[in-house]
Amino acid sequence: MELTKRIMEPFKTIWQNREMIAEMSLKEIRDKYKGQPLGMFWAVFHPFVLISVYIFLYGVVFQTRVQIAEQSTMTFTAYLLSGMIPWLCIQNALMGGSISVISNAVFIKQVVFPVEVFPIKAVGSAFIIEILYIVIDIVYCMISAKEILWTYILLPYVFFVQLIFLVGINYMLSALAAYLKDTKDIVQVICQIGIYVMPVIYLPEAVPAMFRIILYVNPLSHYIWMFQDTLFYGNIMHWYSWILCTICSLVVLYIGHRVYRKLKIGFGSVL
Repeated sequence: MELTKRIMEPFKTIWQNREMIAEMSLKEIRDKYKGQPLGMFWAVFHPFVLISVYIFLYGVVFQTRVQIAEQSTMTFTAYLLSGMIPWLCIQNALMGGSISVISNAVFIKQVVFPVEVFPIKAVGSAFIIEILYIVIDIVYCMISAKEILWTYILLPYVFFVQLIFLVGINYMLSALAAYLKDTKDIVQVICQIGIYVMPVIYLPEAVPAMFRIILYVNPLSHYIWMFQDTLFYGNIMHWYSWILCTICSLVVLYIGHRVYRKLKIGFGSVL
């Protein structure tokens, strides 16, 4: 009973503060582009440019193709989008989460404020952009492939699994960053190279066999495969990833929340 209570505690925190988290997530996006004539347009335009560059570089310059005609009727662009969009969400959430405590030091020192919401709002703001681009991706795939994948109905579950994983990771990163200021720079480096050690811009089969193990031991690869199964393959091609990600997300959320609660006691003295 006590273990169940501890497992449900982070979910309770999210639910009780859901309105605050939603408002703070939107405010974070608005504040980032405050005073700029085009405002929140840049929040959408920046990832659009980045995705376009990758599509041009790998689809036109290198003429990369996905040789899986028997598994999917989608184009290489659809394959790239199915992995790139969730990766950008993960990247933005982790980078925002690593500074979520430090950048809100004034509120952290106010005992009455629910400080658990700061790592979550970083995930929320990244999710808002992700959902928008997922909708655009679905429309593009429906037009280009002229079909609607049944796996689209699994998106709420995929979002849920990704959400609790990122919240758990952000709890750990934000708490650690309060004590170790280099954390945000370490996260930034990982995010810069992360796309090259996951099956986003290439198929696993394109990687030499001796290095392919890197993809499978990287937990983020399995989250990408969940999105690719849902948005690109239209089938559960990586069933083991679904099981692994579900278990991993719950464990990470539990551990992350416990670590955050332990370390937050000392935030006032280190910030």
